[in-house]
Amino acid sequence: MATVCFLCLFLAAGAARGAISFERNEGQTSREVQFLARAGNFHLFLTRQGAVLTFGGERPSGVRVSLLNAADDSTPTGIGPRLEHANYFMGSDRGRWLAGVPVYGRVLYRGIYRGVDLLYYDSGHGVEHDFIVSPGTDYHKIRMRVDGAAARLDSSGDLWMDTAAGSFRETHPEIYQEEGTRRVPVEGGFRLLGSEVSFEVGRYDHDRPLIIDPAFTYFSTYLGGSGDDRPVSIAVDGQGNSYVTGTTASLDFPVLGAAQSTRQGQTDLFVTKLDGNTGAVLYSTYLGGSGQEVVNQIRVDGSGNAYIAGTTYSPDFPVTKGAFQTVMKGPLGAFVAELNASGNGLVYATYLSGSTGSVGRGLAVDAQGSAFVVGITDSPDFPVKGTDFGSLRNGGTDGFVTKIAPGGAGLVYSGYVGGAGTDGLNGIAVNSFGEATLVGWTTSTDLPTTVEGSRWPVLSGGLDGLMVKLSPSGRTMEYISYYGGSEDDLLANVVADPREPQTAYMTGLTASADFPTASGPGLKVGADQAVPFVAKFELPGLIGPSSQAAGNARAAALPDDYSWYVPMPDDCKGTNWRPLLKQVDRDANALEKISNDVTNLAFDFMPNIAGITKDLLTLIKDVRESCPAANGGASASQARAADQTVFQPIFAVTADEGQSVDLPLFPVGTPGSFTSVSGIAAGPMASIYLAVETSDRGLPVSAAGVSHGAGTTTGYVMRYGLTVPDHVLTAVVNSGGLTAGKAVAPGSLVTLFGNFRGTATAQARTLPLPETLGGAVVSINGRAAPLYYVSETQINAQLPWETAAGQARATVSSGGVTTPALPFAVVGTSPGILVYGDNRAVAQNQDYSLNNADHPAGVGSAIVVYLTGGGAVEPGVSTGVATPNSPLFPVTGAKTATIGRQPAEVLFLGMTPGLVGVMQANLIVPPLDAGDYPVVISVGGVNSNAALVSVR
Repeated sequence: MATVCFLCLFLAAGAARGAISFERNEGQTSREVQFLARAGNFHLFLTRQGAVLTFGGERPSGVRVSLLNAADDSTPTGIGPRLEHANYFMGSDRGRWLAGVPVYGRVLYRGIYRGVDLLYYDSGHGVEHDFIVSPGTDYHKIRMRVDGAAARLDSSGDLWMDTAAGSFRETHPEIYQEEGTRRVPVEGGFRLLGSEVSFEVGRYDHDRPLIIDPAFTYFSTYLGGSGDDRPVSIAVDGQGNSYVTGTTASLDFPVLGAAQSTRQGQTDLFVTKLDGNTGAVLYSTYLGGSGQEVVNQIRVDGSGNAYIAGTTYSPDFPVTKGAFQTVMKGPLGAFVAELNASGNGLVYATYLSGSTGSVGRGLAVDAQGSAFVVGITDSPDFPVKGTDFGSLRNGGTDGFVTKIAPGGAGLVYSGYVGGAGTDGLNGIAVNSFGEATLVGWTTSTDLPTTVEGSRWPVLSGGLDGLMVKLSPSGRTMEYISYYGGSEDDLLANVVADPREPQTAYMTGLTASADFPTASGPGLKVGADQAVPFVAKFELPGLIGPSSQAAGNARAAALPDDYSWYVPMPDDCKGTNWRPLLKQVDRDANALEKISNDVTNLAFDFMPNIAGITKDLLTLIKDVRESCPAANGGASASQARAADQTVFQPIFAVTADEGQSVDLPLFPVGTPGSFTSVSGIAAGPMASIYLAVETSDRGLPVSAAGVSHGAGTTTGYVMRYGLTVPDHVLTAVVNSGGLTAGKAVAPGSLVTLFGNFRGTATAQARTLPLPETLGGAVVSINGRAAPLYYVSETQINAQLPWETAAGQARATVSSGGVTTPALPFAVVGTSPGILVYGDNRAVAQNQDYSLNNADHPAGVGSAIVVYLTGGGAVEPGVSTGVATPNSPLFPVTGAKTATIGRQPAEVLFLGMTPGLVGVMQANLIVPPLDAGDYPVVISVGGVNSNAALVSVR
């Protein structure tokens, strides 16, 4: 069976987008339409003859892709019904109202040509459709005509469709045949004759299937040797390179430039870095001692250094000289290690353990290279430092949290977390303020919660989730609460929202029908079963009235909260989780058993938030086995009976609404094989990376990839995403805070992200600012924007003061090529505080020193905070020129400010003399204790981002 993907339609270009669903037409649009999909002002209408893409409105107009000579009797079928429905209550005639219109994740046209099916779906990046060509079928019958757009092929063989509203591109198809696990490339590509599109293919073996596949998959490769190999976690750097860690029993695991070139125990860890475009190995190394190692997570910092955390049974684990703990004190111990950017040496490696052992679970890394690790311990002498809450072990097992200084120089803080019962920590996230949020499980009834401050102050079931937020110094708990219902519950992982420091996204398992959801019906949990959930939680105690504690009322969720659980059909609930939860409860004093059973079994199946993309699409690892949505209507048992490939499907959750969308990414390989996704991460340009454990020997391998090892199970790594065009504009954001999705104001500094190939890196050296810099020109609604800085991936400019509120359009021209126009929102005021380092405000103290921890501001003194986007000033200033020294140019909107949630007197808020687009807020520091505090500035009722200032 060959798959042909044609016409990637970006229905939400330039806007944060959630799941795109397909509504069945029940009278809400033209009769010729079978299904329709919406995203913002874009609409896709599916008819028997093809597809119509419109740019606003309900009339089918815009770009039409017609299937020439297609079958007239092919009827589309919705696949993968969604929980939500569409409702239409328009006009006064109730008889014309529509309620409960069903929506689906995919639409399938069977027999659109003889031997050819057509499938539409949301790839997570836009709507795509695949032609599924059966063996022996002539692909020449697939012919399409494009109306309403000018079709063209570029020099790379990519197909472009240019319209007045923008351009769409389908990348040059990858055409190949398979010989075992090796791909044999076949020449060919798109064929364009006027407005008619088809395919042309060179010589190939007609006895083998022919696959014509536009380049949606960046790479795919096996990763393993002759033994059993098991990837566990994957991370991605800013260049799109992936870092994979796991365990291997292979003596011949592929090593390159290794810090440790040979296996030391029966199994060792491995760390492998893969090129983001080809999947080629950049480095690969063993890591371990003579005993067993269990790795749990990998993270990467801005310098390309990789951090891993887990558990080791090796007394000779390769700890480094000068490490905090060079001797393992118990039978097993947590470890943390940092590999240098080349992978050929350790920056540091250390044990974290006491006399009876510890288990390393979750890992986070901040912008300074500090490593944060959490886990489980029953050691009374686990290393502690610098906390007011965690100096003594309280129960049979406690959780622990440790912050290690950059370079492994020592512990910043470390302590126990728990009560008199059994406790453990599974996940950790660190926000832009340096506050760590910890999640796990507890049976303790004596945690230091408060009725006034904790959302759920008492234990509700035998086992509850546990969540804690620490102060930036780690000395105090800013928040602690239980999380669960009357049965057993636990939290598995947590992610901090990069836009809102007080917001966290958590995953876990619950067996409680009364699990605290913010809205909607209770959970349908059967006997001896548990279901996964995803929760958005706004932690109390930070900025603004919406973040104040809601007391102990179980249903008193904050306005922006939701708890959302994964709805699973009955035949997808086969795994019996209840005894597993009970086992965690009962194994209070069997730490080695907890390590073996929980680490190697329970958490393999738990949902795992791996990251948040720029538009806050949260990627989840699902616990379901194959079920109807994943197997075209066949249940898991039916799939096995039919000898179909069984795998764990992947889905996503939109972080703002909590709705799910399937990501139909995983290729179906050899029938009867087993494939389990064990790691998932989000990368640049919303690409998705998967690390897989598989017994399948028939999965596709890209040109730079390697074939499988000989073990029973082996590793497999894929990157999915869209090939980034050489000239594309992806985002226009306020330079103050770089907050994605937020509207910008006239006169403000803006940052444009994208790919501007051919642009020379350059910075403006004189005023007024130039409108051409490094060969690049930015156009906003047809007006050239003054430029501060340009490079191939980022441009800093001033949004012209003349830009009207509403939707604006931006383009970037360089090297004689102009990007497709990108729409973005413009509003009257949208303040953004300029930041540097770890979310520190660009601010000056009264003595003109830069405000920071070494130079804090005094209470009652004046501090100048620099920002942009405060809106109109009186009198007005010109675009691109420096603000005069006099008169003053204050903003016209109402202005307020807070520092540490305390009102700060605003002496002045307006333009900064001598600069372009930069404003300043002169504030009086309110009475506060010494420390770092968030400053927030409001103009016209619109809040800025929160940034840190230091007070003495």
